[in-house]
Amino acid sequence: MEIPEIQILATRQIDEELVRTAAAYSIFITEIPFIETELHPVTLFDEQLKSSTARDLVLTSVNAVLSIARIDAVRQTPWRVWCIGHATRTAAELNLPQSFIAGAAPDGEQLAAAIIAGDVKTALFCCGDRRRDVIPDKLKGAGIAVEELEVYRTKLVPQRIERHFDGILFFSPSAVESYLTENIPPAGAVLFAIGNTTGAALSALPNKLLISESPDTRILIKQLIEHYRQR
Repeated sequence: MEIPEIQILATRQIDEELVRTAAAYSIFITEIPFIETELHPVTLFDEQLKSSTARDLVLTSVNAVLSIARIDAVRQTPWRVWCIGHATRTAAELNLPQSFIAGAAPDGEQLAAAIIAGDVKTALFCCGDRRRDVIPDKLKGAGIAVEELEVYRTKLVPQRIERHFDGILFFSPSAVESYLTENIPPAGAVLFAIGNTTGAALSALPNKLLISESPDTRILIKQLIEHYRQR
């Protein structure tokens, strides 16, 4: 019996190996980015970063890691790093070699709880221009001083999609916002979210929603494959 082809839209580029893995199960992924990221010039924040007295560094995206890691003094500092997700943790381990991972969590609420339990006095939160309030609000509410440092910006790239897709992969609330600016998910299309925060941005839609067990693209693709293999 011939296996029907499944067409999936990914709202950002993903690892080619994952695309090939899905294709082996007749699941074909088309990548159309809906956001663009621009790292701020280091001259906009390097002095504040280097002069910070904090040694607890909060990172919630790979972009934040890559932006600050361009500064030699930052790479050489033994930070205690708190981060969201597998990809951010891996980027921190590779690009901040003098640091160690003090804690990691799948979303902002759980990360904030870990930081609060970690006897942190001052946290340096390196983020983008569209960062959410959960982490700084919870840390400040627990009496932890928060130094915020914007190190990159996210630009929405809305575009109209005319093709039909059986499923759509979302990796951030910003990508959800960008997609919905020009599109309504097709009836019957399954929505796949990289984590709880992205899932919450999709929750009002009537489509079936599957949220990754952890904020890891590999896990999301695994769940995608498992979902369609069960059909």
